[in-house]
Amino acid sequence: MKNKLLLMLLVFFSHYAVSSTFLLNDYNLITLGDFSSNSDIEGKTFVGGDLIGHQSHNFGIKLTSPYDGPTLQVAGNVVGGGPLSVKGGMTVGLSNSVQWGSQKKVNNRRINNVDWLAQSNLDALRDSYEIELKDNSQAFRDMASNSTVTIPSGQPSAYEFNVNQSLGADDYAVFDIGQWGIFTNTKVQQIEMLANNINSLAGIIINVGGVAANWSNSGNMVGSIFTSLAGREKILWNFYEAQTIQLHAHSFMGSILAPYATVTSANPIEGSLGVLSLLTTSEVHLPNSVVEVPEIAVVAEPPSHTILALALIVMFIFRSKLFQAAVKHE
Repeated sequence: MKNKLLLMLLVFFSHYAVSSTFLLNDYNLITLGDFSSNSDIEGKTFVGGDLIGHQSHNFGIKLTSPYDGPTLQVAGNVVGGGPLSVKGGMTVGLSNSVQWGSQKKVNNRRINNVDWLAQSNLDALRDSYEIELKDNSQAFRDMASNSTVTIPSGQPSAYEFNVNQSLGADDYAVFDIGQWGIFTNTKVQQIEMLANNINSLAGIIINVGGVAANWSNSGNMVGSIFTSLAGREKILWNFYEAQTIQLHAHSFMGSILAPYATVTSANPIEGSLGVLSLLTTSEVHLPNSVVEVPEIAVVAEPPSHTILALALIVMFIFRSKLFQAAVKHE
């Protein structure tokens, strides 16, 4: 009887594993706040704040029909400026003024090439994306590090990510680094990724600590993994606590997850972004990330009235003569 009761309790209060799809598998860019640009986004874009930047720029230029949902979503306001070009559809928040007809406009800003234009309350979607990206960032942060880096110190040389060569099919290579050794270390001539097993890996997670990342040295990301689509789609840089990320004129290779950070860039970003805000004078390129969110152990939390009922049942069983007899004979 005791064993059956214990089993019942363990099942009732069991841990279970949950996982979810990663938003950057679908979006090329998500900003929870504002997005400012004068250039192109190759894939899908979600802007949680305002779309600013007065020059003309293009969205979804590498997408092909049939399109999976709207190519551009703006929860805040579309600020006036030069024409925007959107392949596929566009959805904007209810605070915008939308003009349909031979010419489509949002707040009197012309929208060229768009297949359709709609209004919707996107605030709830933005809020859910914020929760999801922050939870994802913490989940990636909690992955155990299993690979190492070589940091130049005595003389200028390469900063090397050394992927654990024992990792195989469906494994993730995980790095845990601080930003000083890679972005501001003046000894860094170049940044390389060494991974002969890249084709079998599920992905490469680079967890970067620090509230401010400032890529001020002259080292660039080089080598076949950083410069190939097959490599970049598997690389995720997780700036799990950064508030500012300055990329300057460096080309950034791989996707960026930084849900608390404003990112500033003057050269292409080669991968997807999930950030607080983005200020850029250059393009955001595909590929989207293929990384999956790790499973998270969650404790089931039954309703309070269910817990009370179970407690009463347990109390009754323990007090009953039948339970006492069963215990005595075990």
